Amino acid sequence: MGKSQGPFYNLSDLVRDCSLPGLVFVRKPAREDAKLFGFDTQARILEFFSIGEFNDLKHQNSGTIDHDPDKGACFDAYIFNLGQKTIYCAFYKRHNGIWVIKSFHIPNFGENSIPLSHTPFEILERLKK
Repeated sequence: MGKSQGPFYNLSDLVRDCSLPGLVFVRKPAREDAKLFGFDTQARILEFFSIGEFNDLKHQNSGTIDHDPDKGACFDAYIFNLGQKTIYCAFYKRHNGIWVIKSFHIPNFGENSIPLSHTPFEILERLKK
């Protein structure tokens, strides 16, 4: 994945389109990960995004999708806080104009990631807090 200096998209465009039926799709891994934060359906995730209130929002990185069917599409990734938890979210716009939220999870790299642990259950306990 190539990286850019800044975001490719205006986040407010995604926020606006989340309230319009059929313009935003949440990939299954992102839907599954979002359950850890109380978002148990795609509709609930889109409702959250449509409000557009992302605490301490920071652009994390940008690049291009390197696998089909969306190869070559540009993506943006941000981190923000939701209560006491930090969330990494990445999204892109398909060639057909449909937005895709591809990631919605705790950061797995950088200063906001959970430190590595020798016991995998320790990480799960931290997620509950």
